[in-house]
Amino acid sequence: MAENSTESTIYRLNVSVFDSFGNPVEKAEVCIGDDCRESPALFELEKGCYAINATYELAFNTTELCLESDTDFGLYLDFKVLKVTVVNCSSSPLPAIVNASAVGLSFEKRTENGLTTFNTSFEVISMRISAEGYVEKSLSVNLTENPEIIVVLLEKKVTFYLGNDENYETLKKLESDGESIELFRVGEEVDFENRSLIFLANLNQSVCEDIASKTNATLVSFNASLGYNDTNISKYWSTEVRRIYGIW
Repeated sequence: MAENSTESTIYRLNVSVFDSFGNPVEKAEVCIGDDCRESPALFELEKGCYAINATYELAFNTTELCLESDTDFGLYLDFKVLKVTVVNCSSSPLPAIVNASAVGLSFEKRTENGLTTFNTSFEVISMRISAEGYVEKSLSVNLTENPEIIVVLLEKKVTFYLGNDENYETLKKLESDGESIELFRVGEEVDFENRSLIFLANLNQSVCEDIASKTNATLVSFNASLGYNDTNISKYWSTEVRRIYGIW
């Protein structure tokens, strides 16, 4: 008498991922449990019902399949494309790292000539953009309202706006030596809106309030008439203010 076989039958499941137009999605990831493979993905499984997850960047779909024989299965992703352009204040493209995330998914890309794109099935995604020498920016994007965005990054630079000539020569030397500062006297034209950290020295209250109304930058004010007289104040603020105020 033949012995009863206890071996389970193994079936082949071949999963391919397509976009909403029926085009294959290259480099999409297919997961069944903790087993993740690149589409088209071949699995060998016992008879049973399985949850199949497919992701491509920030596009996601999941379905359940009950396997009873060798099966070819197509999973479809419906996604939109977000176009992201990263520039500096002069509108020059920046090489930047862009991290996008939504509902537990995240994906990171580098810009080429300031441009990158993300594919997502979510309407709202969070983004974090960084570039060397620039202040990191975080924002939330609604794709229905903004399928294309331009992100302006501000330089990591202290802007000194001086009410008189005190410390001017010391600061000017630091600026010439390549320190991350820029120097202006009161009355000179400054684009305060596109500055990240502004040090206001020896200016009256009305001037400070006017500048504050024109910018979202961090403002630090100092008035020597209050009795503080330190010949190293310029170097101190250019190197220590970022640490003290938690900037950058």
